[in-house]
Amino acid sequence: MYRAYHLSMTHDEAGTTDHLLQSYYQILNSREAFHSANNHILNSWLMKWSASVFGVYEWSLRLPNVLAFALYYLAGIGVIRQLSLPQKWRFMGLAFFILHPFALDFFSLCRGYGLAMAFQMLSLFFTLKYIRDRKILNLHASVLACGLAVLSNMTWVYFLLAQMAWIIFDQGLTYLKKQKLAGLRAIPSWLIFACILGLVYRPYQWIQANGELKWGANGWFDLQHTFAKDYLYNDTFLTAVIFQILCLIIFVLFFQQCYGYFRKKEISIQAEQLFLILILLLGLTTLAILNRNLNNTTYASGRRALMYFPLVALMFILFLSNFSLKRIGSWISVLLFSVLIFSWVGFRLNAVREWSYDSATKSVFEHIRNNTERESKIAVDWQFLPVMKFYARYRDSTVQVSLFEKNSSCEEVNWFYLYDGNIPPRPDWQLIREYEWGQKLFQRK
Repeated sequence: MYRAYHLSMTHDEAGTTDHLLQSYYQILNSREAFHSANNHILNSWLMKWSASVFGVYEWSLRLPNVLAFALYYLAGIGVIRQLSLPQKWRFMGLAFFILHPFALDFFSLCRGYGLAMAFQMLSLFFTLKYIRDRKILNLHASVLACGLAVLSNMTWVYFLLAQMAWIIFDQGLTYLKKQKLAGLRAIPSWLIFACILGLVYRPYQWIQANGELKWGANGWFDLQHTFAKDYLYNDTFLTAVIFQILCLIIFVLFFQQCYGYFRKKEISIQAEQLFLILILLLGLTTLAILNRNLNNTTYASGRRALMYFPLVALMFILFLSNFSLKRIGSWISVLLFSVLIFSWVGFRLNAVREWSYDSATKSVFEHIRNNTERESKIAVDWQFLPVMKFYARYRDSTVQVSLFEKNSSCEEVNWFYLYDGNIPPRPDWQLIREYEWGQKLFQRK
């Protein structure tokens, strides 16, 4: 909550707040609401409701995702309790869920990622519960929670598809065990699946037509490297490569564990838990490759790859708890816990990794308001434009914001907020302040 209150609005959050001016129906089903990928339907609805109750403030717009962390935390505890794990692995698994800085960033932002991760975790909880007790209502609940994740952020449609692939795989296992198949009892799950796809089909088409799916990694190595850097919350090339190698080794060994269970036809609850994580990871990977090559898009990287984070954490924990060489497993666990600690080195209370350049935008706007007696005009780089316009709209309409153009004289502009590399030499500018991420504020002399 502290960060939700104090953090400056960020680039994409400002785009999300444009939907405050639209009706609930328009947010769900109008082409204008999907000119960009900033409309995460459930998040936009909850944001609009919160703003109508508390007013338009950073904390009120972010409140739905702040509260979503409570659901994420409780569902994470539920997931850990459903797993067949010793106490030390349960503690480590929960730590990987709730203490990862990159994931935590999105529970203090007005975006749909926090909500989607919370519903994904809830879906995993009900799926694992279904594996244990085979109550069909738990299966329906898992698909419903997954559907809510999709409505929170449409990127999670790939997780929904992977979940349905697991259901088909699970029915195959049930047949091998000569147990009663779900059959007609599974129809509600498939109806939920069809309804969610029906709701997001047109919005997805609109976003794709506007080129919003082009943002991401172009190559497979680039995707893995970006994921490693985000997981480490660090941009050092060498550490990212080392982590990629570590993940590859663990995945190969994890796959071998699953294959060993399958070959022995040992289909215990513990084995089914491993199968679940493997199918979800393979399903997401397969869908990413198909989408990249069939739809001429990019691989979902950065924040769009957040759905992998809890699955990778579960892979780590399940692998270690089933690893036969206990001494080597202990060393790997120490290494993985060191990775988690290392990821906090780059954490900042006043910035988020994805939009670090907006860390000072709020304070810059306040500085201009407090140091200008007349109407202010500020020219900014494109990175700062959406947030500056948000503050001008909802904080002080006397501040006029425009895009800085190098070839323009900007004679009527008295403030300039730019990145260091985009600043042309101007003798009539006075440097007021330089910020941590290379932003500079100038005032005309």
